[in-house]
Amino acid sequence: MRLPAKSLLLCLTLTSLAAWAQEIAVGVARVQAEGLPRGQIVIDLTTRTRHPAFLEPQSMKVPDGVRILSSATSPDNARTCPRAGPSQTECRQIFRVTLDAGARCHAGGNYEALFRVDCWPGTAASLCKPGAHQYDFKLGIEPLC
Repeated sequence: MRLPAKSLLLCLTLTSLAAWAQEIAVGVARVQAEGLPRGQIVIDLTTRTRHPAFLEPQSMKVPDGVRILSSATSPDNARTCPRAGPSQTECRQIFRVTLDAGARCHAGGNYEALFRVDCWPGTAASLCKPGAHQYDFKLGIEPLC
């Protein structure tokens, strides 16, 4: 059974504040399963930070039996997180991941996405603290075959 392309599998928002109080929010949404080969699904990881910080994806751990087929950044990221954005304005980025659940026929389970927090060149240390940001999320079990 395939679900409608626009249905949301999961929409989570997790905001974490590190010791240096730099706000980072990450959400995950299911964007497509219909029209893809059997067992595949596309999800978007949407991140929000404040300029001059931005995120770079590093890795993603997936449940056993699920594999990452591809990942890409949204072409809109240059517009929604411009390099020359004013300090403290929102920086929104989207990272799209195509998953293959294979014979498992569902992508449900626990995931871990790791991002590197970076700062635009020339940023004062008091405005941005580079480092790592881990985002854990769970996808529900929905049939993909």
